[in-house]
Parts: sequence; structure tokens; C-alpha cells
Amino acid sequence: MNTTRIKKYSLALASVFALGFIGCNATDPRNDDGTVPPIKDIPAVTAPAAKYEFYEPASEDGLKSNTNYGYILAKTRPGFKTAHFERLGLSIAGFFEASGASYYRLYKESGVLGAIKSLNKISSVVFAEPEPVRKLTALEADPIVFGENMDFYLKNRMQWGAYATKAWDAWTTYGFGPSKVVAASVDSGVQYNHEDLKSVVRHAYTWWNADGSDYFETVPGDLYSWNPRDAKAVYPDSWGTDFNGGNETDGHGTHTTGIICADGNNGVGMAGMCWNVDFVNYQASRRDGAMSSWTLYGSIYHMTKWKTDNNYSYTIPVNASFSGQYASQFEIDMIEYALQHGVMLIAASGNDSFRWHCYPAAYAGVMAVGASDPTDRRASFSNYGPHLSVIAPGVDIVSTIGTTRRHDGDTQDKNHYRVWSGTSMAAPHVTGLAAYMLTFNPDLKPHEIKTYIERYADYVGGANGFTEEMGWGRINVLNTVKAVIDDANAGRTPTTNYAAAPVKINTPLSGLNVFLYSCNQAGTIQNYAGSTISGYRFDEGEGGAAYFNMLRPGRYIAHVPISALNTAASTDPFEVVAGQSEVMEVELALRSTTMTIQTFPTQDIFDSGYSNVIDTMIGLYDSDGEEIVLFDEYLWDTLVIAMPEEPGDYYIHITDYDGDANQGEYALWLTTGTPWAPLSDNQWVTDQTTNYPVAPGNFTNFAGGQKSTQAQTRAAAQAAGFRNIYYARFNMSEGTSGATGHWYKFTVTPQ
Repeated sequence: MNTTRIKKYSLALASVFALGFIGCNATDPRNDDGTVPPIKDIPAVTAPAAKYEFYEPASEDGLKSNTNYGYILAKTRPGFKTAHFERLGLSIAGFFEASGASYYRLYKESGVLGAIKSLNKISSVVFAEPEPVRKLTALEADPIVFGENMDFYLKNRMQWGAYATKAWDAWTTYGFGPSKVVAASVDSGVQYNHEDLKSVVRHAYTWWNADGSDYFETVPGDLYSWNPRDAKAVYPDSWGTDFNGGNETDGHGTHTTGIICADGNNGVGMAGMCWNVDFVNYQASRRDGAMSSWTLYGSIYHMTKWKTDNNYSYTIPVNASFSGQYASQFEIDMIEYALQHGVMLIAASGNDSFRWHCYPAAYAGVMAVGASDPTDRRASFSNYGPHLSVIAPGVDIVSTIGTTRRHDGDTQDKNHYRVWSGTSMAAPHVTGLAAYMLTFNPDLKPHEIKTYIERYADYVGGANGFTEEMGWGRINVLNTVKAVIDDANAGRTPTTNYAAAPVKINTPLSGLNVFLYSCNQAGTIQNYAGSTISGYRFDEGEGGAAYFNMLRPGRYIAHVPISALNTAASTDPFEVVAGQSEVMEVELALRSTTMTIQTFPTQDIFDSGYSNVIDTMIGLYDSDGEEIVLFDEYLWDTLVIAMPEEPGDYYIHITDYDGDANQGEYALWLTTGTPWAPLSDNQWVTDQTTNYPVAPGNFTNFAGGQKSTQAQTRAAAQAAGFRNIYYARFNMSEGTSGATGHWYKFTVTPQ
């Protein structure tokens, strides 16, 4: 992988750095007369925006009102012990792995706020957050039942969006390209045997049983399953996954699917934006209408994994006609993971009628779509803001619908159509357009697709440039597809308004929340750009990496606040340019030095014939006795943190994971430099592929160090110096247990 690297040479802020990048050398698309159309410059990164609004739970009642109460989403590092969940009364409702980390959906009937706080103090837990509430974004109008004829709604111009966007002109002028591509949607399901969909829906995944329960929770012995089943494969003769018996989400997924890819020119119903597709649908909402971030974004992860497992190299546009008020770290991780693998999220802006940041539309890297009406103005209900990309038809949109019931309870014909309004109806127009473009050039990347659609949209409503209410304008299918075809025929590389490769922020520690800001040349922050969690860099040794995809051109700086220790980390300012084709690596360094708290075995491990193996846990507390972090991996632990900057006493509490179950010794080492390691190669022990150094002495022969006082209370904590070995023993006959543990302290003095 090609990279452009900005290198730091110490843990202090560097004053000198190197910056390099490669721009795109493509020629601008030209008009038929040879003139170059004006390029739509994207707004400066200093344009007003809002920081992601994460939900901060203040009370148990608040959680019950504002979240999917009882459920917690957590991300953990390798080596995390799930027994910590059990100790907090949490059951595992779902699990998968991505980018070296583990993601869990957890459940607790009550006391959720305390469990979240406890989880976030465990060092191996990167984050734990309440599961946010999400809703579908359709505004339902009174249903209209039309008679069926040859593409009746298109022929009679009731499917007005096909004409307003010039999709009809594109179909009759260009048809479809030679490539049959994959597109997807995460929604309420799909009626896959609908007359207008049965030829295009390839997979119809669902997370639910027929009775609405979580199927992966009801399969014995399959507690850790996260994988949705393909209902079309299991129930090929079923009408589909989008019938819930009359709830408000009834048919929503079938409606959005029809807008994307309903089979056109087939003698029935309507025509989707692109029916030359293999369409994949996910039922993420239960039959009672309940939605879960786990199933919504687990679906996006599954689509990404499906893509990589099947060696599908082309971009997959995924429709997301749902939204919520608060941001989520889990969702950010899944979006960045998807973008890294060429899965592009196209999201409805929401129906609150405000300058409002709903998610996922407002996340960096997501294409946000607002709704237009038949007069080419922003629909009154459509949310807007600086994150908006384009608008598309979203008022009185006719499309396929899932099976419904009459008031007398009789089931209506499954081949049904309905008129709905909402940004839910606008987003699939853009998703279908993205698929349409890919049929002509399947090698298009997400940033190129977004640039094409924005560049060739029509300014409407009196606008002559980008506006917060209409983005770059209402989509124009004919002009967009023409540009794709012209570039492909001319062998031109498509130009882009965004970074073609991600920015990779390398961090000295993994699991850090990295915040990205636009800034000026001096590094002064001007605007918030995004945030993500740094994951492990297994192929590059210690530390982590955070990725930011599809960034706008401009100058940026990254910061990592470590509030518990009152310190921070930052990069030097760096510049991103449009078309930047190499991964830009930027080193983030702590403003303060790092501190290592290390436990490892003593000679007792050899003397006991490997029977006295203990499993230490390291707890760090401030001067008020408030726990800052709990660190626990498989056996002996090495905790690397930023050296606290706030003056005062800090306390280390060493306990045994199994309490009194095991008896044995450990050595403790504190340093701001290199962790302790023996000089001799035979002074190591190995467990589960991890090598642990062995101290030169033991509790009775404390070679190279001193015996621990084994203080059992914080008040009696032993003062511990740096770069000195302390020998300690857990042994009930000695009056000291692994459950009670030993206390040490160190002092940070004013500078």
C-alpha cells in the first residue's frame, strides 16, 4: 500500500515535519463543443458545522427515555476477558470482530448506567455506550391504489421523479452499462417475491425470527452468533421479510427498494433508478417496528464482510433511510470500516424540518440526501445543513410496497404500490443512481461517485452554488451518467473533490478517541471534522491507528484528549488535497511522557513447577480514590498510559483475577522508560503465545529489588519508586489474598 507519511521523531511536539502527496492528473470532463464546464468547488472546510453530538447519560431514567434501554454496545481490545461482563451482570446478545477489535451487544435488565461507567473504566474496553434509538424516515401519506398496466406509474408520469431527474432520458438514451453490480439497503425488510422486485433481489437477510424475536438469541449453543440469515434462501416461496401486520414501518423497505431497483420495462408497475443490479436487502427492524443499532450497523458490517469474503472488488452503495438524534462510536467505527473496503453509505437527512444533524447522514464519509418536491424546491420536512450533499425527489413518491391488510383483516394483493413522502424516498434515488453509474464504470470509488453526483446536479430554487438547504442541487441522472460514459470512453481518470485515499493517524497507544479538526497554518482549530477510535496495528508493532476517509481538501490537525489523566496528544498540522491518491500517515504524539505499570512472574514460577500461576489485574486510582482505569489481560499485565499531569498521589491496586483461587507471586515495575526485561533468553515464560519476562528473584530472595509491604488498604499504600522491582505474594496463610490485593502509590509533583 502506497503511503505518504508525516513523521514525528519524539513524544514531544515536533517542530519539523515532512509532507508529501500526489494529486490527480485527470483531465476535466469536456462538453460536446470542447469547452470545459465550470468545476463545482466544495465549500471550505471552515464552513459552519456541528460537532458530533454523542448522548451523555445522566440518569437511569434518561437512559429509559432516550435509548434502547437495557442494551449496551461495547468495543474491546484483544485479550479482554468476557467474564468481566458476567461480574457486572451483563449477558452477551451479539458479537463480531472487525479490524482486530471485538464488538459486543450486551444486555442488563436494570442498573445500565452503572454498568456503562464500570465498563468504561476497564482499560481493555475501548468504549461502552448505550444503544441509540433509530427510526425510519418516511412520512406516510394516505395510500393510493392504482390499477396495473405496462409500467403504469411511469407511463402516466405519476412516477414524476424519473422525469424531474432525467432518469427517463438516461434510460432511453444510454440504457444500462455492461456490468451487473451490487447495491444494498438496510431497512425494514423487502417483499422479495413482489412482481417488480423478484428478478432483482438476490439476498434478503434478516436478524429476526418469524415471531419477531432475535433468532441468534434463541438458537441453543449459538449465543455468540451475529450473522443474519438469508431469508430468501431459507424461505424461497415466502412473500418476504417486510410484513409486520400493519405497523407504521410496514412496507418501508420494499418501498425504498422499488425506488432503487424495481424492474423496469417489464409490463407492470414502475421502474427503479437501476434494475441492472443484484440487490441485497437487510431487515434491521423487527416486526413490531423496533430498531437496533446492532442490527442496522451489523448489517453494514455484514455487507462489508460479504464483499471481502466473495472477493467483490467494486464499490457497493448502501441505502440508509433511517436516522437518529445522537451519534455513536460503534456506528462511526462501522462506517469507517465500510469505507475502507469500498462500501458507501447514502443516508436520508431526516424529516424534522430543521437545520439539524441527524445520524448517519451527518457522519463524515456518508453522502447525505435531502428531499425535493415537484417544484424543485426543498421539501418542507427535509432536514438540511452544511453536511448535505444533494437533494432528490421525496414528495408523493410511488413505489412498491410490502403486503398490507384491509381494515377487515383480509390480506391485500402482494403486488401492491403506494405513494409515500420523506427523505427515506429521496435517498434511494441517489443509491440507485450510484448503482447506475457503476454499470458503466464498476471501478468508481466512493469519493468519485459522490463527486460526479454533486458536480452534475442541477442548481435549483434560485441557487447558483452550494447551499445548506439544497446541497449541490437536485440530482441529474442524464448529465451524471453521460459524464461517466464520456470519461470511460476517453480513458480519463475521474476527477474528485475529495481525498481519494484515507488519512491514517498513527497513535502511540491503541483505543484512543482521535478527534480531527480543520485548522489554519499555525494549527489553530477552526472547525470540527470528525472522530474515530484508534485500533491496533498488528502488522506494525505497538500502538494504534485511526482512519479518516473521503476528507475534504484543507488543513487539519488531530487531537486526543485523555481527560481522566488531564493530558492530551496531538499531531502537527497537515494538508489534504483533492484527489490525494496515497494513504497519508500522520504520527500523533503524547504531550507528556508515557508511564508503564508492569507485572510479571518471579522465580516462583520455576520453583513451583509452573503451578503457582496467577493472573494479575492493575487498577489505577486518583488521590480521591476514584478509579481511573482497570487493566486486565490474560495473565501478567503491562499497562501503558500517559503520565498524569495533575499533581498529587496516585494509587496502584494489584489484585488476582481469580481472587483466592490461585496462590503465587508477582513482580511489579514502574517506569517512564523501557519495560523491564531479563538479560538471559531463558528467563522468559510463554502462555497463549505471549512471552512474559521472569524476575531474577522471588518473595524470599528479592534479587535486584525489594520485598513489597503488601499493604491491603489504600491508606497504608506503599510508596513505590520508578525502575525498581517489588516482589509480592498472594497466599492466604500469609494473610494477604488476591481478592483484597496490594496497594502502592506514586506522587506527581508540581512542575
